[in-house]
Amino acid sequence: MCHSTKTRRCGFSVADLDAMRRFAIWTPVILIFFVTLLPIQADSGSGTIRLPGLKLSDISGRDISREVSYYRLPSDFIVEPETILQKLPELERITVPRMLGDRFIGIFRLQNDTETERWFYRPYGSVIEHIEFSLLSSARIQRSETGFLTSADNAVKYQYGDRFELQPNQSGLVLIQFNSDYYFAPIKLVIAPENVMLKNLGWENLILILC
Repeated sequence: MCHSTKTRRCGFSVADLDAMRRFAIWTPVILIFFVTLLPIQADSGSGTIRLPGLKLSDISGRDISREVSYYRLPSDFIVEPETILQKLPELERITVPRMLGDRFIGIFRLQNDTETERWFYRPYGSVIEHIEFSLLSSARIQRSETGFLTSADNAVKYQYGDRFELQPNQSGLVLIQFNSDYYFAPIKLVIAPENVMLKNLGWENLILILC
């Protein structure tokens, strides 16, 4: 039978009980922290990387930069959408680029579960010298280039990003290459219907000019 006093309970001191209580509270938190540091797991027996799968109805208009997988690219690495999945295990996975210059790729699967066909992707948040977008789907490979060094040819003045098409009920593999001698902040990424994005960017540019 346990006898309780002001200093001891069931054979344990109040200090012991407080320590046990703190251990019980913090152990799950610590375990969750270390689990988030584990590297991405390969599919059992397939040797391929598990990529994020995003639905346009879920991500439209919001920042998805933290939901994308990123890999550093060697200077001589040539990105080929048709074979990139086989080469990913050879690349270093990263979470943020080197601020003093880096070349890396963001990759994810994209499903169009909406009725909208025309979309616009927009990287922002930092100066980025060169951006190359590729979308590999069953229909074709779409490519476009944008960035600070191609600002004269960007789809929207003063902004990065470009249009792409993905038919309703179709899926594709998205590759976005980033190459810059410097970054001053983490890159954000938004995808939205083309008409919505162009309207929003128009307002941003108007405010930029007026200010």
